[in-house]
Amino acid sequence: MILVVCANPALDRLLVLPELCLDGVNRTSQVEETVAGKGINVARALRTMGFKSYLYLLLGGDNGKKMVNGLTQ
Repeated sequence: MILVVCANPALDRLLVLPELCLDGVNRTSQVEETVAGKGINVARALRTMGFKSYLYLLLGGDNGKKMVNGLTQ
């Protein structure tokens, strides 16, 4: 068992553009949010390799709720 402490969790946003217009207005067709951060990525990698790990992090507010939902998926 490995304990992973994530002091700096993050929500990464991926903006999908149908096309990139130089010197014009670009509008996204889709926005995806994923849970990330070094500690979270390490815990994911350990799980993929078959190790059991526990992830410890501080969460709060609306972003904390999004992180919990993203981690449980």
